[in-house]
Amino acid sequence: MASRFLLVITVLILSHQPHLAHGEPSLECFDGPFESVLLDGCVDDCRSFETLEEAEQHCNALADCGGITKTAYGDSEAISLGVGLYEVRSGPGIQQQVGDTTWIKQDGCGNQGGRGSYGNGEYAGDSQRISGYDRAERWNESLEAVSDGYSRAVSQMFWMALFLCFCAALVFVSYRRGDQFTVDFVDNARERIKTFVQKRGPRINSGDGSYQSI
Repeated sequence: MASRFLLVITVLILSHQPHLAHGEPSLECFDGPFESVLLDGCVDDCRSFETLEEAEQHCNALADCGGITKTAYGDSEAISLGVGLYEVRSGPGIQQQVGDTTWIKQDGCGNQGGRGSYGNGEYAGDSQRISGYDRAERWNESLEAVSDGYSRAVSQMFWMALFLCFCAALVFVSYRRGDQFTVDFVDNARERIKTFVQKRGPRINSGDGSYQSI
């Protein structure tokens, strides 16, 4: 559902305002028709039909069908070649293609067919479905998800730091108490750090931007 919602949002962003195709019918369970938009990807080998009704029924019967694109390579030529005009496509990618017209399938639609009312008589045809309220609500949900993720990360870092402090305190107490294992461990760690620092040695600027060990 999210992918197809983002697909319709992308169409609106590409054109700044929804450019609905003039002279093309709206379909139940489909957003659009969008002008100069090509839906990427094939479903059922981009099977094509001479009528929109046939393409609509076939797309509704396919779970992976993301929409219908009316091609622009010539009505008579397309029919004579036997490839039809209306192709069923998968999406969700889109691209601008002058002359093409695309209907984007809404989620939850299948084996519906026809035009007109949908659900409880509510028309769900074009970009009016994506209202400003819907976009704001989804944006708020995204911000809440980011905030929750950040809070969880901070909480995990806090408990990790607390655990490390607790371990350090245990080592300190054990070292002060003279436990042989802890004393050997701490002394060995000190020697390793000292050796590492001495191995690198103090460094001076050689004057050309690089540094050399003394």
